[in-house]
Amino acid sequence: MIKKNIKKFLKLDNISSLIVFSILISFLIVLSFEWIPGHVFATGDYHFHLDRMYAIVDAWKHGIMSPRVDNFFAGGYGYAASLFYPNIFLYPAAFVYLITSNATVSYLFLLFFVNLLTFWITYFAGKRLKLPEKNNIIFTVLYLLSAYRLQDLLSRHDIGELLGIAFFPLILAELIRYKDGDTKNWFIISFAIAGVGYSHVLSLIMIVGFAFIYAIIHLRSFLKKDTLIQLLKAAMFTLVLMIAYIVPVLEQMKSQKFQVSTNPLIIISDRAIPLQNILFNSFTNQIFHASTVNLGFVVIVGLLVYLVFNIRNHKDLDLTILATVMLIASSSLFPWKLLKNTPVSVLQFPWRMFSLISLIVVYLIAKDEMNLFSRKRFLPIFMTVVSLLSIGLAQGTIIVSNYREHPYSEFEKLDSYKIGAGTEYLPEAVKYKHLMKKERVRKISYNKSEIKINDLKINNETTEFYFNANKKNTVVTIPKFYYKGYQAIVGEKGSASVPYLNKKNGMVNVKLSGKGYLTVKYHMTKLQVLSSIISLAGLVLFIFSRIIISKKDTE
Repeated sequence: MIKKNIKKFLKLDNISSLIVFSILISFLIVLSFEWIPGHVFATGDYHFHLDRMYAIVDAWKHGIMSPRVDNFFAGGYGYAASLFYPNIFLYPAAFVYLITSNATVSYLFLLFFVNLLTFWITYFAGKRLKLPEKNNIIFTVLYLLSAYRLQDLLSRHDIGELLGIAFFPLILAELIRYKDGDTKNWFIISFAIAGVGYSHVLSLIMIVGFAFIYAIIHLRSFLKKDTLIQLLKAAMFTLVLMIAYIVPVLEQMKSQKFQVSTNPLIIISDRAIPLQNILFNSFTNQIFHASTVNLGFVVIVGLLVYLVFNIRNHKDLDLTILATVMLIASSSLFPWKLLKNTPVSVLQFPWRMFSLISLIVVYLIAKDEMNLFSRKRFLPIFMTVVSLLSIGLAQGTIIVSNYREHPYSEFEKLDSYKIGAGTEYLPEAVKYKHLMKKERVRKISYNKSEIKINDLKINNETTEFYFNANKKNTVVTIPKFYYKGYQAIVGEKGSASVPYLNKKNGMVNVKLSGKGYLTVKYHMTKLQVLSSIISLAGLVLFIFSRIIISKKDTE
């Protein structure tokens, strides 16, 4: 009876079994490196992501459903994390934070959610790739357990990139369908690319570059009239979906210079490592470090095996050669120094391409042109090896970095000054390290001989005070990092200028005249509102159009 029930549960066409399996594997991946009673294993920018979740909750509590400048950050100075780092996929974890007030539970839920999302997107992509059910499960599990993705999850805790690469399988599937002339569901790639864009802008740049190269390789197929029309529709719809993110970022970039361009933390040419090191690290399944980043044993062996097989049999040469070229380009063999001052350098790490290489190789393995999985014992042995390598990578990471085991009590302590290693989107003039050491207590700055200020109230949301200016256009500096969108509201007979950038310290300046009560607060700009309306309206119109089309098809 038990054997019968197990067999019934394991039927791959059983959607209930698949749901249970997806939840179980997503949970076990987190459990494999978090099973440290009383502790949370966290590395990299975990503090930043915890703060992002709390900043969303903090904004919700103040009635701001879609924050742009997160006033919680930097001790109340405010940081535009939500504007430059899209946070829509953090909302489920933020909601857990809202109802539990527990950072540990919320963060572990976030990691679980990322795994679950990746599972279902990859599974759907496998369906779009027309993989048989068994092969699709293999494809999904292998992608979930690919070494580079696990290193992102275990060692780097790069939540943005993890979310971004969750959509990569679907983009690959749609590119292949476009190449084959199957453009009926042209909009799927739009949602997939927008999903990447609302997760991680660097992954967006990379996947768009990959899609462009893939289209160039198959130019004849993509230039067919019907394919080209559907592709243009998809491109326009993607732009509509993304305009709510793109326009506000461009608006801010135009308004001032940020440290991401004036003081970049990472030079891409310095992060390229020798190809022989990549190969050695991959074959030995090394624990992640800046000098030991790798593809993992399964992917590197799969790439080499299918490189030989596909060249001999003239199968999938486009993807096989692309993956091989990207492997070489990820190393110091590629002249990254020549691209130091080009847009390509924003990728920061050449080995970001490992996510794409892993996806291609996993697809080739799951497609199984060599018919390996039809052999009686191959599949269970293969999946056992994959599982053991994944568990070994997780446990090895914990052993090597046991100093990153944080007691629950420590993990619950938020530090709003942790705004990411690069502090990329601070105004150019901000001296952040000095501020953290010397100026944590926020104070307004002004010339006392020119203006009198009383009843000063400073909190994370607003700066308020009565003023009486002896001189017209008296400058007062508000202790907030400047981003376009701050407004100054004055009661009584006084007047205030539109807040502007203090070029000496990156704070908010406002010119005051007369006397009155001033309130300075951040509001969405007209362009932010308009772009959000356009994206939302585009989405709603698309949904209605699909409903109408589906009704006509059923009549």
